[in-house]
Amino acid sequence: MSLKIPAAANNVVIPLQGNISSTTTVLYIYDNFDKLPQQAPFRAVWWNASSYPNPWEDPNVEIVECVKVYPSQSAIKIRRGMEGTVPSPKGYDSKLMVALTAGTLEEIQNALVMMAKVSLGMDPRITMTLFGIPGRQQLKISGYYNLKEAVFTGRYIYCVADASASSGPDGILGIDLLSDNVNWFPNTDYSNGWRFSNLCYAGESRDLMFLKINQSTQDIKVCRLEQHTGELAISPDTVYQASAGNVSMAATLTKAFLFVHSSDEYYEVHSVDPEEDQNGLPNVEYITNGSLSTSTYTIAGSTRLTGDSILVTIGGLNKYFKIQESSVTEYTVSGIVGFLGKPFVWNGFLYSLANVSGTRKLIRIVPGETTFTEVSSAVKATDDPWIAWTHGYYWTKNASSQTTRIRLFSGTSESVDNSWLSIDTLVGASPFLLMHRATDGETLLMKPR
Repeated sequence: MSLKIPAAANNVVIPLQGNISSTTTVLYIYDNFDKLPQQAPFRAVWWNASSYPNPWEDPNVEIVECVKVYPSQSAIKIRRGMEGTVPSPKGYDSKLMVALTAGTLEEIQNALVMMAKVSLGMDPRITMTLFGIPGRQQLKISGYYNLKEAVFTGRYIYCVADASASSGPDGILGIDLLSDNVNWFPNTDYSNGWRFSNLCYAGESRDLMFLKINQSTQDIKVCRLEQHTGELAISPDTVYQASAGNVSMAATLTKAFLFVHSSDEYYEVHSVDPEEDQNGLPNVEYITNGSLSTSTYTIAGSTRLTGDSILVTIGGLNKYFKIQESSVTEYTVSGIVGFLGKPFVWNGFLYSLANVSGTRKLIRIVPGETTFTEVSSAVKATDDPWIAWTHGYYWTKNASSQTTRIRLFSGTSESVDNSWLSIDTLVGASPFLLMHRATDGETLLMKPR
């Protein structure tokens, strides 16, 4: 479970009708649906009330966790057999009671522990503690290579990586910061040309969203990883086809947005609702399209701006877009040739690498404005594609492969100690950083001071 505290409601006992099998995971509530918590997660006690007036009398009593709420269908999706109970058939007139279970208390405790360990948005000049060691602590992970991108969801860090040093096959690496456990979600369609990309996180749904892009056909599929179950839901049909695979996705608190280079100079914008449709897949809806007056542009990247909007920067062009629900606003920044690399929002500013008169610069823009402030000359080597953002820092490598960080709040540059020489790839899952060292094949997880 993420940083989100479980939902709750008082005095809620819901009668369920009909015989329900031990494998049923979607319950349709015909009476008093509005009394249930209208957001997940929450836990409930489920028992055969027709035979046992009280739940503790039923030898087959079951604890379930609601993982999705479908208000339009008066239904909930549940995870069966929680907290040591066993899924069992329920007879006619069983009852579901929202309750404070031992597992709920544990989830609340875990969330509070994570809040104590991680401060999202806190000024990075304040020394934090991670894994019990002040300042910086390394968690070493072996067997994964070529880190591509990562996202932090409140308890878990997910990263696109390869299962071998020879660039494939790829998959998603999941790290549980509470237990230090590592999970691997392989891309089973790697041999068919599909690659994972564009990780993002819709906070309220607690689901990880990402794309599968076919390297040959440029077909796109939208995927969802449910954190509470580890279930991977992949669209069986192509959602869209991008020109040269040119697509970017970022998430607000409730949904994600796709910005797609459709054809020639045209782009299209789609919204992705992580809530499941009737087929158990994310809902994808077209919003609008437009023209950039050139067919050679590439999408530099996208990032969350606020709880309900994202920003998309265009590589090779001096344009960026603000996407919010059904509106798309375009801005042209004077004085730059084009954006470079994935952007990042910190303390209300948009940060990005940019081509300024032929020189790579780190710039800062007030979202909604068309002028910029130069933060620092980029120390990034011309042919080095690895850039990482963490809260308050921009990370890159110079020609000698030594990692360098730039403080965003002051604009000053500082070198990291020599133990970070020979870094192969690095990705930011703000406020954390993942680095892969080519010398020993290990991936290191750290939180900067």
